[in-house]
Amino acid sequence: MATIKPITPEAAARHEALYLRLSTLLRQTEAAANKRADAPVGDITRRLAEDLLFEARRFVGGPNAIPASAPDLVGLATQLGQALAALDAYEARHSVWDPELAAFVWSVNGPVALPIARLRPKANAPSHPDLVEIVAIQRRQVRALAERFEQSAKDGANTAAPPRW
Repeated sequence: MATIKPITPEAAARHEALYLRLSTLLRQTEAAANKRADAPVGDITRRLAEDLLFEARRFVGGPNAIPASAPDLVGLATQLGQALAALDAYEARHSVWDPELAAFVWSVNGPVALPIARLRPKANAPSHPDLVEIVAIQRRQVRALAERFEQSAKDGANTAAPPRW
């Protein structure tokens, strides 16, 4: 098995933003192509597609990896789908499963695991030591407030309902 090459957090963020924009344009283009496949691509859509396809080249593998945008909707939908598949392949090459978080994370250098946000991970626990300490402090503060409320209720100083946390 090949080793996973780490990427920068900035590259991961650019990839995720591009993935979302590209998949949105793909859905819109497919919807339009389903109505009229041979319709020409409008100027605004063409410029947007060319920008996104150009940006995808850095993740896909070079300047000739993705051709210029197609002139018709069905061709453009095909190109956008291919670019999205290439982004999926890039993600697969640069991510790993983190059993602690129970989520796929980017392979980045550094102490903090960076979950792939578009997959909407439900992290089990924070992985950074500072975050663990912050959560522990918050829990102690909530416990202390609850104990103070209970004590004041016993003393008769406060008859209101306990705060809802």
